[in-house]
Amino acid sequence: MRHKKKLIVSDAAPLIQLALSHHLHILPSIYDMIIPEGVFEETQHYRDLSDAMEIAKAAMTWLKVGVVQNRKEVKYLMKQKLGKGEAEAIVLCREIRAHALLTSDKYAASKAEAFGLRTMNIADVVREAHNAKIMTTQDILSLLDTLVNQSILDTQYIRQLREEAERWPYRK
Repeated sequence: MRHKKKLIVSDAAPLIQLALSHHLHILPSIYDMIIPEGVFEETQHYRDLSDAMEIAKAAMTWLKVGVVQNRKEVKYLMKQKLGKGEAEAIVLCREIRAHALLTSDKYAASKAEAFGLRTMNIADVVREAHNAKIMTTQDILSLLDTLVNQSILDTQYIRQLREEAERWPYRK
């Protein structure tokens, strides 16, 4: 029996970061992914770049693009200094009762959590990919190095995850 994947709504930044590091493909092996139209538009701002092309290709296969119904709530969140994509992602997450919001933005995460939503970041994705045996410890260390070395994502949680991952058993 195949167990049901968690439904995750994503903000633009984690998709772009994973596409830039050539790891966007890990998402559909763990989750059912959906993004609002505003997030898709943000990822396509520079549509000739490889990350935008990779995300556009994903949107034709496994990455669903959804429509947010509550525009009033989106406007309210945008007045609270959230971008359109972040505001739409939070509202869509609530509307479809997704498992969590995937975001790299601490402010957006705090706003989502204030609404009672679960949030996750790339470190959480990487841990789940490792636990599901989708990525080996070596794959993870390589991804984390890419995120930091190419200045795609250089945050404290990525550095902490790298230290943690070095102690994980190697899995083929």
